[in-house]
Amino acid sequence: MTHDEIITAIPKTARALNQIADRLSDEQLRQRRNDGHWSFKEVIGHLRDVAAVYNERIQVIGQVANATLAPFDPEKLVAAGGYNSLPAARMIAELEGLERSITQLLSGLDEAGWQRGGVHPTRGTLTIEQLASNYVEHANDHVDDLWERIGSC
Repeated sequence: MTHDEIITAIPKTARALNQIADRLSDEQLRQRRNDGHWSFKEVIGHLRDVAAVYNERIQVIGQVANATLAPFDPEKLVAAGGYNSLPAARMIAELEGLERSITQLLSGLDEAGWQRGGVHPTRGTLTIEQLASNYVEHANDHVDDLWERIGSC
């Protein structure tokens, strides 16, 4: 993906989640998959968590070259988050704010800025470009999965 494509793609996550949430009742949003994996609300909360982590990582790398990027455990965050008891609209609004922050950070980068990196303890050096691209791919995978699940509700 080009840098412009990444920047354009980021806010599409929250827009898609709003469309998904509008189609389902709160009960359906709390329903877990047949395999017991996350509910719609838990996925929304997870995507908000990921946006917060990536927003912070991009900020840190922008300030400190080769900064250490702390790992996070998405399963623990979702388990502790209580997302099924939170309004989906609130979590999506928070995600929108984080995505605005990410796109603003990225929009201000020159080519050298996109190539600045941080060091993740298990994944090695990750550039801002890689982080932003990973964020979009990860979010798209979850959104695609949610759209597929709507058919079974």
